[in-house]
Amino acid sequence: LGKQHHWSLLTLRNLSNVQRLRGKLQEAREGLIAARKGLEKSNGPKHPMTLTTITWLAEVYRQQGDLNEALALHEFARDGRKERLGEGNSSTMESERMLAAVKEEQASRVT
Repeated sequence: LGKQHHWSLLTLRNLSNVQRLRGKLQEAREGLIAARKGLEKSNGPKHPMTLTTITWLAEVYRQQGDLNEALALHEFARDGRKERLGEGNSSTMESERMLAAVKEEQASRVT
């Protein structure tokens, strides 16, 4: 199939998310960045699968303490999901929740 095939990119994304869940954040970030680039090229930046990849990448940045990057990626994913899936969609609402969590974490670090 090749490295840039849709299924190869989804496999890379999923394996990278497992790395994130296991705390291997650098490996997860590298894999998710590569998967994002490939999925953006093949499916577009606002395709639901691409947006899931961006969400997981945002969580890597949050876990690494880069809340500004996490916030920007979560906002992009939320906006894309609102546009593609609608405000009442469960994925859109999950994006809202994750975005609020990052904002709350940012606020707690300021004070």
